[in-house]
Amino acid sequence: MASDLPFTSENRSTTFGLEGQPYDESRAPRADFHSVLPEYFAVMGIPLVEGGIFEESWELVADPPVVVNERMARIVAPAGSALGRGVVLDWGGQLRTLRVVGVVGDVLDDGFDAVAEPIFYLPYGAAPNRGMSVVARIRGDAAGVMEGMRQAIARADPDVPAAEMRTLDALLAETVARPRAASWIGASLALLALLVASAGIYGVLSYAVQSRTREIGIRAALGADARKLVSMVLGHTAWLLGVGLALGLLGALGAGRALSGILFGVRPWDPPSLVLAAVLLADVRLVAAWLPARRAVRVDPKEALRSD
Repeated sequence: MASDLPFTSENRSTTFGLEGQPYDESRAPRADFHSVLPEYFAVMGIPLVEGGIFEESWELVADPPVVVNERMARIVAPAGSALGRGVVLDWGGQLRTLRVVGVVGDVLDDGFDAVAEPIFYLPYGAAPNRGMSVVARIRGDAAGVMEGMRQAIARADPDVPAAEMRTLDALLAETVARPRAASWIGASLALLALLVASAGIYGVLSYAVQSRTREIGIRAALGADARKLVSMVLGHTAWLLGVGLALGLLGALGAGRALSGILFGVRPWDPPSLVLAAVLLADVRLVAAWLPARRAVRVDPKEALRSD
């Protein structure tokens, strides 16, 4: 059981200080705190990094042990272990010192687009909450097990409804629904823009090479090697492509910063994506220049000289 679940924004928080240092509420760091049963960490897959987990307690405890996450542990003990350190809390108008007995992994409590905040966990008896959530790890068909849980709750007390029973995957899906939709729309428009750009590059370069058919014919009539003529055309188009890619890279960097709010685990400047787009455009440039250049060098120089 837990008082506050991740990705729900239902977090209680308080300021805290360190034992042996003056407590100044105006400058004190802030941390979220959750009332949990000791099995909560194993069920949720939150790893134990150091120390241990407190025992189950349903009675009011005066000075309970606390478990902190790694982010808070670095604040409590910037150099060394946080185990045994005292955390000073303004608890009900009185300063209380609670001892750290364990350190667990960080949790993105407020969503994928947030950073891990300082969090400490208390036994239920230390900070009882009227609204507690039951968390269960299910193997197999989640829907069938959830229905069995509803029936068991109804048999125990028909007046207690099993409200808001859902899987963690469903909770996560609700959290990222809007950013995911925006990402799909953005990806579709980006792909369309890439295809339009590819078609535009192909058309412009193909026309530019075809317009040099007369020049290529004159060079061929004067004895220029066909491979050198093709290399000359490809080199010119490569220069044009380089300028275009440089300008496009600057635009991509600016667009990436603007879209950073809907990116999870991806930097606004993502080298694989930029390289993939550049390689695709380079391939289009190669085909657009190589095909008409090959046709031009195969044209009879007499025909090329007579063309307008």
